Amino acid sequence: MPYFRCHGSIDPAIVTKRNFDTVQRIMQRDIRIAPAEETVYPFSGYLKCADCGQNMVRKHYTAGDKEYTYFICPTRKAKKGCSTHSIDEETLMDSVLNAIKSHIDMVLEAEQLLEMVESLPENQQNVFNYEAQIVKLKEEIERNKTFKLKLYENLQEGMIGQDEYFLFKKSYAMKIQETEHAIAAIEAEREQLVNNNREQLSWTEVFKQYQNITEVTRNVVVDLIDHIEILEGKG
Repeated sequence: MPYFRCHGSIDPAIVTKRNFDTVQRIMQRDIRIAPAEETVYPFSGYLKCADCGQNMVRKHYTAGDKEYTYFICPTRKAKKGCSTHSIDEETLMDSVLNAIKSHIDMVLEAEQLLEMVESLPENQQNVFNYEAQIVKLKEEIERNKTFKLKLYENLQEGMIGQDEYFLFKKSYAMKIQETEHAIAAIEAEREQLVNNNREQLSWTEVFKQYQNITEVTRNVVVDLIDHIEILEGKG
């Protein structure tokens, strides 16, 4: 009996473009609709022969009062050297459903682990360090602003000359500007860290929506599967 490999399609790095990428993947596939029907079968364009790489073909026939549906490699019929790799639709449905359920369980466990990691003291310490740096830099800005304001008083009291006044004024202004840039850089880094953490968790939502899955539908295949390879049975 043939067996299969199921390849997932969800990549955390691109999940934010999921809708766009899904449309692109579908447009690039060889999707066929049965004659006189408008429904696309769940696995259309997703089943491949593991040996020759050709898309598997869906066959349906009736024997007496029973109906049978199966998939075969088309190159066998074309006498191009490949074997049939025949697998019936019911067996394939059950196998893929069980594989998806198992993968969803692993994803949910991974999500819990990620959430636990986020709550660890070192992660909380990292967030605190960002805030502490920002607070310290803001205090430095306020000090330089105060020194800058006092320059005019020092000039009026004769404590510094005009040249020194403009020189110190420019120096404090540059320090303030540099510190503001440093704060902006730290805030951007902090925001990037937060966004990365969100992306690590957000991709699991795609799987979570199917955690109570009972059947393999077209939407399930499109959302969770990149392709399925059918291998010839051994032994």
